[in-house]
Order: sequence, then structure tokens, then C-alpha cells
Amino acid sequence: MIKFIKILIITFYFGVTTLYFKPVEGDRILAISTIGGRSHWNVMEGILRALTEHGHQVTVLTPFPSGDGENYTEVDISNEIRSLMRLSIDQVQKELTSHFDLINFVNDYSRKTCKILYENNFIKSIMTDSRSNFDVIFIELMASECVSYLSAKLDLPLIYVTPPPLISYVEHSVLGHFPNPAVVSHVLADHSIPRTMIDRFTNTVLLFYTIFLLQYKSWSARLFDTQAFDQIEPIKPSIIFSNAHFISDASRPILPSVIQVGGIHLSPPKKIPDDILEFIENSPQGVIFFTLGSVVTVSSIPENIRNDILKVLSQVPQRVLLKYEDEMIDKPENIMIKKWFPQRDILMHPNVKLF
Repeated sequence: MIKFIKILIITFYFGVTTLYFKPVEGDRILAISTIGGRSHWNVMEGILRALTEHGHQVTVLTPFPSGDGENYTEVDISNEIRSLMRLSIDQVQKELTSHFDLINFVNDYSRKTCKILYENNFIKSIMTDSRSNFDVIFIELMASECVSYLSAKLDLPLIYVTPPPLISYVEHSVLGHFPNPAVVSHVLADHSIPRTMIDRFTNTVLLFYTIFLLQYKSWSARLFDTQAFDQIEPIKPSIIFSNAHFISDASRPILPSVIQVGGIHLSPPKKIPDDILEFIENSPQGVIFFTLGSVVTVSSIPENIRNDILKVLSQVPQRVLLKYEDEMIDKPENIMIKKWFPQRDILMHPNVKLF
């Protein structure tokens, strides 16, 4: 009898204790995609989809909306953020060729994006609300830390997403350390590993040149074009999700707060459209896949260079899949052109010989 009473008392105490336990809930995440590039969004989307599948509630501002889903809400900013898709060769050569032009571009692009975002009605409504409904902020980092302003205003933890591997010229300002240029290649370097003395020397020069240039550009912008986000010290991230993986990337030291998520956006291959599949499988010598990605349009290549490319491709024994955005006159018989190809699905086909 005494034993039975003890069991009842213990059961009662456990029952009362469980009344104070709260059920486990997912975080309410605010995510902002700050770059109008499809490949950048693919990485951010992959991370957010994984979070929603684990019960977190995500609200994302994106220039590539695809529709709301369970635990997932989109705010369309495609008409506000400058698109970095289908640029002409002339634009790329003008803005993205030299290191000086590239650093100038990414800093200006980042600051212009911050101005646009902080004037967005949805963001303004959040910032004027005394209580935020979110627990953490995910933001894509490009160059300027002005993107952390919202985190500072709302007093929320900040998580950066970097679609490229760690960005060399912001590592010191964001993480507090310099990547060792003797062993870690600059993100803009033309080598994956600095193997020689020349590689290490040029890598070192490139690192400190881009850091100085970005700091100078940021300082001059704050001096001559002061914005509200310049008045607050940038918030440092709690975590950085980096689109890298130790299997495919060169080895390098990383801090515990940097989490490699390379490949998180990849999905199982889908069936290739019938006309493309037939073209590939009926190619005895295999297929060459020619594309310049989503950023540059092949059709913008100067005519003389384009004609030379087509002449060479028409003479190879393989068939060719060519991503081409306009109509083509006198298309060679061994070439198939389309404005879009399911790139990853095609690359996984065993008859594709060259990319």
C-alpha cells in the first residue's frame, strides 16, 4: 500500500511539472535575398526549404518568387532589386571584369539594395512595429554590411548566407580574422590553391588590395551619401552558412561559426524533356553542352566572335546543346538551341562528353 501511494505521489508531481513545459516550436525566420542572381537565390532557397521541412516558419523577401507553401511565405521584390540575369557581354566587360570595377560594383550594388530594401513597405512595417514577430534574420552578404542594419534595429540574431565560398575581402570585417593568403586563395584569384611563391605573393597583394579598396569605397560612400544604416555599427553574424564543402573545395581553416552547406540546394534529377533527351541519346559521338549560365547572354556576343564559335562547333563530331536567347539564322545541323536547358539534369546524362 505504501509503495502504491509513493507511485501516486511521484505520478502527481510529474503531472504537475509537465504543465509548465512548453511544446517545442520552430523559429520564425525572416530571410532577405539581396542579389538578383538566380544561382545565388538557389542556395538561399535550398537553405530555407530545409528549414521549413524541419518545422520552422519562413518569411522571405525574394526577387524570384515561386509561390507560398506550408510554413513558407514570400514577399516579391523582383521589381525593386536590379536583376543580374541575362546581361550583355558589354555590361559584363564594363562592370565585372577588373578587380577595381568588380569591388566598386559589389559595394554600390549592396548599398543601393539596402536603400531599396529599407524603403520597402513590408520592411518599414516591421521596423515601425515595437515588437517583432521574428526570432532570427537570414540575409545574403555581398559586400557592404549595411544589410545588418535591420538586425540591429530589431535586436535579432543575424545569420549570413554566402552563395559563393567565404568572401575573402569581407572575412576580416565580418569574422575578425584574415584568411591566410599563403594557403587560402582569394575568391577572385585565378587559382584554387596558391602553390608557388608567385601565386602566394599575388594572392597576398590581391587580398589586401581588395580589402583596402572596399573599405575606401565604403568610407567615401558613408561620407558623401550618408544613410540611416551608416549611423549604426554593423552587427556581426552568429552563424554564416557558406556554399562550400570540404569534399569539393580546397582545404582551409574555418571558424566554428562558419557552417559549410554546399550542395544543400541540389535536388534529385528530373526527367529531361523528350526533345532534348532524344537529341542526346541519338548522338553516337556524344554531346557538348555550351552555356554561359544565367548571367550572360550568348546572343550578346559580337557577331564575328559568335560566327567563329558556331563554325568551330559545326565541325566537331559531337552534337551540341547551345543555350541561346534569340532566333538563329543558318543554324548548323548538329546544334540544338534553346533559351533554357535543365542544366544539372543534362550534365548527369552519361552521353554528355563536354561542358
